[in-house]
Amino acid sequence: MEKAENITEQMAKILAMEDGDEPSKEQLKALAELLNTKIENDAKPSNEEIEKEQLPTKEQMANIKRIAKDKAKANKAKEPFVAILDLDIDYENLESGSFELDFNDIFVAKLLKAGYNGDDDYEIVDQWFTDVCKNVAMEVYENSDEVNSLHPNDRSKQNKKIDKDRREFR
Repeated sequence: MEKAENITEQMAKILAMEDGDEPSKEQLKALAELLNTKIENDAKPSNEEIEKEQLPTKEQMANIKRIAKDKAKANKAKEPFVAILDLDIDYENLESGSFELDFNDIFVAKLLKAGYNGDDDYEIVDQWFTDVCKNVAMEVYENSDEVNSLHPNDRSKQNKKIDKDRREFR
């Protein structure tokens, strides 16, 4: 219980910091613990390795603080809240990646009311985010010059823009 209280105390101190202030090592460790980032004491990495690989950068800290404040405001106003915390890109396969989202209970309740369901909050939000991504992809597809319609019967009639005033139908 004492460990959790220390994490809560350190996070409160981080949120109270002014822009430009540097968090202490203890605060960064508390943040890492909160984010389920394991700092290995056995391997004894150098301070530089810890800062580069495991601890948030100044920009990430500023973003985390901003998101935490926005979420607190939304909770206080009893409004839904969702934000992207992190984007992870596989640089070996640029089409692969993942998003880390933060959200509040009010947002999940709104999704439940809209018909989303799942075993837990994360599954419900994941369904919603997947739908958002599908809708973005469909919108891009619909606005493409190469396709007039998304209807399966129309896909065989794809057209290709030849020049300004002419199209080729296949």
